[in-house]
Amino acid sequence: MEIVLTNSGPLPQANLVRYTVIKGKAGKPVQTRLPLTVSADTLYRVRTEVRDSDFSVTIQDQVVASWSDSRLKSGGIGFFSERGERGRLRWVQVAHQYDALGRLCALLAPYPVQATDPSWSGK
Repeated sequence: MEIVLTNSGPLPQANLVRYTVIKGKAGKPVQTRLPLTVSADTLYRVRTEVRDSDFSVTIQDQVVASWSDSRLKSGGIGFFSERGERGRLRWVQVAHQYDALGRLCALLAPYPVQATDPSWSGK
């Protein structure tokens, strides 16, 4: 997903553009107009929640998109920029097994988190 400015001016507008990547191939982009005023010099709080095949995205605590995709049984997260673009991240949190049953299962059968950067200790 990415936030793309669709026009500039005193009240710029933007779209949320999302697409799946399956077996290394990007699918057809889906654009959703954002129902909020954006500014290029603002950091936005973006939250993506995934439950089974259901996805929802909130920006600044406002739901801006939701969809289902049963093709995505598992996966990961990543960050990208197109050539010539710059993105900024201030903070990232990945939560898993957050409910009581999930936390109990995590205690019984934990799995390690592996960092690609050896300087990251995970603590």
